[in-house]
Formats: sequence, structure tokens, C-alpha cells
Amino acid sequence: GYIKTLDSNGEYFPQLIGSDGTRIVMSSHEGELHGTEPSLRSIIRSGHIAAQDERFWLQCFLDIATGILLLHRGGLLHRDLHPGNILLQDAQGHAVIIDFGLSLPAKEASQHRYGDANAAPYWLHPQVYDGTLAPSIHSDLFSFGQILSRVMDTFVHLRGNSTLTHLAGVYTDLK
Repeated sequence: GYIKTLDSNGEYFPQLIGSDGTRIVMSSHEGELHGTEPSLRSIIRSGHIAAQDERFWLQCFLDIATGILLLHRGGLLHRDLHPGNILLQDAQGHAVIIDFGLSLPAKEASQHRYGDANAAPYWLHPQVYDGTLAPSIHSDLFSFGQILSRVMDTFVHLRGNSTLTHLAGVYTDLK
């Protein structure tokens, strides 16, 4: 569930507690929307995806996947994964997931539907968004897949290759 904790400045900040005691602190950020770090959404919109190499994106995707894994191991669902909720922290592609405002314990998910929630529809599993399925670990993974697809498709397009040609080249390099 949610708790509020008093910080050293005498201000309260919310925390989300997972079934295993995992705590996710929802701190405030200053600056653009979420701080000085660019969001993945701002990188996509600016067209700077192609300026980064494959290692950058591999690190970014690894960090997002690790964040999702830790969240799910803690018994929590994010429910609003999209590029605006991913902050890129450095030139190596390190990333963090932010904005846990729609998060909830996985065991409570069957009781919730999106309805009027402010989740970003493009990134959600369609049946979760229309209310025919409850949010789940699978719907968070669907959102992650949407993010991967969007970034890779844009990256490959801006680099001048077709996605299939690029993936064939990556596969050949891995052999």
C-alpha cells in the first residue's frame, strides 16, 4: 500500500510498499518535467535516437527491464510505462523508471480497471485499456515491448536501414 514519510525538511513524500517490503520512493523532481535528465520521450521526439549507438540502447533497455523485474519481484505493477516515464541519466544509457502514481500491488490489480485513469493509451495493452482485462505483470511487459519497438524502429529508420536488415546484421555479428 501507500504510506507517507516525513523527510529531513519536514515535508511528506509518498512511498509504495510491495508485498515483500520493497519500497519505491516517489520523490519530486525539479527542472524540465522530471529533472535535468532527458526523458526517453524527449529523445524520441527530438530525433536524437540515431545519435546513440547500440551499446547505449542496450544499457537503457537492460536498466528498464531490471527496474520492471525489481518492481514485479516486489509484488508491484507500474501500470503506466511509457517513454515519458523513463529518464536517461548519462551518456552510457543508464535509465530509471519514474512516476509510480498509477502503481499498485499486483494482488489488488484484479479490482482495478483503467477507466478514467490518466495512463497513456498507445503504450497499454489494448484489452487492459478498454477494461476487458485487469492490469498484470503481462500488461507492464506489453508496455515495455511497445517502448522497445518504438525506439528500435525509429533508431533503424533514422540510420537508413530497414528493421529487418538491421536485425539481420546484429544477428550476423553475434554469431
